[in-house]
Amino acid sequence: MRALFWNIRGFGHDGRRRQLIEYMRDEHIDIAAIQETMRNDFSLPELDRLSSHLFAWHWLPSSGTTSHSGGILLGVKDATFEVGSMDRGQSFVSMELFERSLNFKWEVILVYGPADHSRSAAFLEELHRKFMKSWGANLGRDLRERKKALLTAIQALDLRADTSSLSPEEWVSRYDLEDQLSIIYTDEEAYWRVRGSQKWALKGDTNTAYFQAIVNGRRRRNTIPLLWDGETLMLSPRNIRTHVAGFYRALFSSAPRSGLSLAPNCWTGNQLVSAAENTTLTAPFFEGEVLAGIRGMNPTSAPGPDGLPVQFFQSFWNVIKPEIMLIFDEFYVGSIDLGRLNYGIISLIPKVPGSSDIYSGYPNQTAFIQVLLRKGFNDRWVTRVMQMVSCGHTAVNINGEIGPYFPTLCGVRQGDPFSPFLFNMVVDALAAILDKAKAACSETNISNLKFLLLCFQKMSGLKINFDKSDVMVMGYPLEDFESIANQLNCRLGSFPTTYLGTPISDSRLTVADLHPAVAKLQMRIEPWLWRISQGQGGLWLDIIQNKYLRGQPLAFCQRSGGSKFWQSVVQLLSVLRIGTSISVGSGTATLFWFDCWAGDAPFAARFLDLFSIAVDPSISLERALIDLGRLAFQRPFGPPETAAWRELLDCVALHELVVDAGPDQLKWRLESSGQFSTKSLYQAIAPSTAPPPSRRFGPSACP
Repeated sequence: MRALFWNIRGFGHDGRRRQLIEYMRDEHIDIAAIQETMRNDFSLPELDRLSSHLFAWHWLPSSGTTSHSGGILLGVKDATFEVGSMDRGQSFVSMELFERSLNFKWEVILVYGPADHSRSAAFLEELHRKFMKSWGANLGRDLRERKKALLTAIQALDLRADTSSLSPEEWVSRYDLEDQLSIIYTDEEAYWRVRGSQKWALKGDTNTAYFQAIVNGRRRRNTIPLLWDGETLMLSPRNIRTHVAGFYRALFSSAPRSGLSLAPNCWTGNQLVSAAENTTLTAPFFEGEVLAGIRGMNPTSAPGPDGLPVQFFQSFWNVIKPEIMLIFDEFYVGSIDLGRLNYGIISLIPKVPGSSDIYSGYPNQTAFIQVLLRKGFNDRWVTRVMQMVSCGHTAVNINGEIGPYFPTLCGVRQGDPFSPFLFNMVVDALAAILDKAKAACSETNISNLKFLLLCFQKMSGLKINFDKSDVMVMGYPLEDFESIANQLNCRLGSFPTTYLGTPISDSRLTVADLHPAVAKLQMRIEPWLWRISQGQGGLWLDIIQNKYLRGQPLAFCQRSGGSKFWQSVVQLLSVLRIGTSISVGSGTATLFWFDCWAGDAPFAARFLDLFSIAVDPSISLERALIDLGRLAFQRPFGPPETAAWRELLDCVALHELVVDAGPDQLKWRLESSGQFSTKSLYQAIAPSTAPPPSRRFGPSACP
């Protein structure tokens, strides 16, 4: 093992970076520990150029507003080490490594202290915590060795007690060893009880090395190691939790009224809630609608803070019905304290890799009241709604630790089934505002649009991120496009574009425009189908076979039933059959009508007259060929069906079925290798419309 520790004094310096590359190449470096990089971030291509070998990298950004101080870069060769975990603080970066050749575990800690002596105390305290953590890991190893020695000694004494008697001193020694072992077990239970509050494992995961690796990967992906608060970088978990909790506490706190309100005539006529609808909304709750609501909930959704899943309420409705209906009756008369029931947890998860700041916006309480009253909802119903919005309590879960609960006096909560309705009502007010502005448009309508958006933002509390917005300009001269985008402070977009993967254009969309979206979905699902049909897979294939297939071939699966994922997979079976050919064995996994087992086209396409009157279109090849009488039809044959039946019998006569043969073998006939490829399937589904290349290399001969 060869390690390089170097204070490079600027990674961006070309000469020093070139020298680093030569060092790592000539000295066959396994560990590269670089200090004072003066860099905030690194790109993977940039790091890959440092060595021809694959390295795992971890770094600490430089400090200071100019990023000209500090910075650490630590890398290890993948062929030499297996990385167990990574850690970093404000002044160190560390990796836990397993050396493959020696079967030995290392921990490499790279430190760079601050030049400012006023920060020395915090620097030493952080290092003390880090080394105490490493000491705790060594202590855990010593405890495991101690426990193993105690168990060995107790087993030896028990073996002697079975073969010969023990002396009183030996019995005292044996019970003393057992007491020592009991103390270790008690301490371990207390440790795992604390660790059990951080549930990174999922239901169904077993205590094996595979699932432990999955859990560790899930924890690393969902951990937030740092956050920026303006120009301040926070690396301490305590500072991160304090910042996040304060951010959401301020976000959900009640804000003073802005002075802007929604006009009384925002909605008129049929757009308002009618008196009959208000009567229905304010009517008492009856048992049937409560039960229908509970049965309509997803039984596999996550349980609430009380730990009771939806399936509990659905299964034991007859037992808990009186208590549930009593809660609804108290809610109707307004005597229930919803603050005791309305609890939730916000889990902060980085959706984008490298996310280091938090930003959000929620409608405020005043906006809800204005919109609902202007829409014509009954005052009593609005009071009930605002009671649910303003009396909740929320805690923040960051990196597996749940903080204290605090009241939420405004905003909507993700996961609350009523939140989408409230959010849509507020956004519907924006649509009504824009409709009225459109009816009274003028030459300065772009400026008015920006003014209305800012007013809506001030009234509702929703923050419009203009920096991430694109404006599509239509009906204006080309020279005005840039000016309109600048007035709105948005990027200038252009057609065609996509929204949630769907192509959008200012002209008519053709079938070719939809091919990329269709191909993208097929590329994700079709390889699954091929691997399932070939039995190629690991744990995921075992789950699919036990949950969905249940012993039957993939070809016999029905489109109805199962999860949305499985239904989408089964719907593409007909697409997969385009390039599939079957080498018939026993015929149990082959469909007589739909699979290409005798020629390049299935019988359903070649003998359409017979297939259209077949009683069982999904009959297997085995059943059909053993007894052709099983091919039942809905009516007697006419002359066309009789001719088709004779031709079908001639085709069947060429394929004699062997009952004791092996399983049917699938081959991909669109590739010479017989293996599935998305490219060949896409070419078969959407062949190129370009003309074939000309074979003429020069002008034709003239007579």
